[in-house]
Amino acid sequence: ILAAEVPTPRTTDQYHALFHAMDQGFCVLELQFDDTGEHVVDFRYQTLNPVFFQQSGMPENTLGKTARELMPDLEPFWFDTYGRVVLTGKSVRLEHYVPQVGRWFDVHVFRVGAPETRQVGMLFADITARKQTAAVDAFRLQLADALAPLAAPVAVQEAVTRLARQHFEADRCYYVEIEGDQGIIRRDASADGLPLLAGTYPMATYVLLQAVIEAGRPFCVRDVREDESVDEGLRQLCAQLQVVSYLIVPVMKNGQAVGVLCLVQRVPRDWTAPEATLAADVAERTWAVVERALAEEAL
Repeated sequence: ILAAEVPTPRTTDQYHALFHAMDQGFCVLELQFDDTGEHVVDFRYQTLNPVFFQQSGMPENTLGKTARELMPDLEPFWFDTYGRVVLTGKSVRLEHYVPQVGRWFDVHVFRVGAPETRQVGMLFADITARKQTAAVDAFRLQLADALAPLAAPVAVQEAVTRLARQHFEADRCYYVEIEGDQGIIRRDASADGLPLLAGTYPMATYVLLQAVIEAGRPFCVRDVREDESVDEGLRQLCAQLQVVSYLIVPVMKNGQAVGVLCLVQRVPRDWTAPEATLAADVAERTWAVVERALAEEAL
């Protein structure tokens, strides 16, 4: 019986092959408790498989480091979860978002060895793409349901800007209807502390939009304070309007801009290609519904 419990070279080779063939990230964590022995205050990365870095987005020097060294602001949720697994012996399966690496994970946490070893093993997979796809699909459906019964341009813009600001987690969202040399904002959605922009303005006043309209494609700026494409005049205007980052998407018909969707942030933001694609779809849908509403209103 004792001999059967000792790993043979063949068994060791099998474990080694499995360890390197896994498509999930795997790690063993050594937990550090406080003086009461009830609360985890930190943990150290003891073992990592090759896929760990690909799935986690963690730096290459993770092995041997503690969580506090690598992510000082890691939320207490993880410490509490690992501690509960070690103390109770009950494994946990969950999905959770980690803002420090900007990813969603499907995680399976289980105790390794006896409780006194204070170790947990974790199998995990990056499910960010799946989560993002589900969120986009839900947003499209929500937007379609909200717009279906609307017949007034004002109501259309109110629904679009409110839902888009929520989905993109932006500080401001507004849609500009372009009629000749005028831009019309019927409604906009803004965070607390930002003034509303609804009104009719000469297109010459839309400094942010001119280059985008001329290019005829989405344009984004991560930080107007550092971007070399932003001239000093525009930079000062952005400071007055509390604009630090923006994504602007024009709607082009027959080579002319007929509308523009704007998403604004008061802090730097790295806008992604999928976000620009989705914003372009929202802008096109907004234009189509507003045009329909204006036609029905005219009739």
